[in-house]
Amino acid sequence: MPQEANINNQRLEKNDANYNALTPISFLLRTANIWPERNAWVHGSKKATYKELLLRCIKISDGLISLCKQRDVSFINSRGIFTDSNTIKLSNSSTLVFDRC
Repeated sequence: MPQEANINNQRLEKNDANYNALTPISFLLRTANIWPERNAWVHGSKKATYKELLLRCIKISDGLISLCKQRDVSFINSRGIFTDSNTIKLSNSSTLVFDRC
């Protein structure tokens, strides 16, 4: 099928509705706003909605920021540059998000 005949390729100039890069944070914020009561994850008998997941992520983030301020610690990325964000690598488990904090 020629490209101009495909309806999916017509009149799709880039705009916020069809061309907005999603990061994990922007995806979570958007999804929690649109579907706050839908399940974000299910792990056995445990589950959390997008609203609960967002609130938990904010709580963990605020706790890390508070801890760093108390100990006068700054985030330094892998290149040795000071930054206002950091990355944490965790296993794919609900336990780390809801049971240990």
